[in-house]
Amino acid sequence: MPQMAPSLWLAIYMVMCVMIIFLGGNLFFSSKSKVNFIKCGYSNKIMGLLWQ
Repeated sequence: MPQMAPSLWLAIYMVMCVMIIFLGGNLFFSSKSKVNFIKCGYSNKIMGLLWQ
């Protein structure tokens, strides 16, 4: 593994978790738009925190 900043590893880890949650939500709750809306809002909050 190349040496990278811990913050970069944290950002990569958070993005992977958000994508897994988002894709899992689409697979398991595709018929429930409310759940997808909540998960989308959650991912937007995480991205907002990362880009501050």
